[in-house]
Amino acid sequence: MQHDLNMLEVGPVFDSTTHTAHLLTLLFFAMTFAPGLPLLMPLCCFAFIMYFRIDKYLLCRFYQKPPQLGDAAIRVVISQLPWAAVIRLALSLIHISEPTRQAEI
Repeated sequence: MQHDLNMLEVGPVFDSTTHTAHLLTLLFFAMTFAPGLPLLMPLCCFAFIMYFRIDKYLLCRFYQKPPQLGDAAIRVVISQLPWAAVIRLALSLIHISEPTRQAEI
């Protein structure tokens, strides 16, 4: 009986791959639009800190222990990071070379 009551209080299993995908999406969004919105990078840093603190709290207090996963998800993230830099470079070149922008410089 006590085991059944304990299971009612336990939250779902923590899905680390979904959280990793959200963080990668946030990083790509910030890297893409940061050349035009310089305040976006500090906001992205703040969002990463908040994600970390909230996930840490929820892992300790709410979620069940996540299953042991390999490093395949992190390898995919690391392989995609150079594309974020390329996209940022391309959009910053477009942003800076715009004719209306040249008048401001």
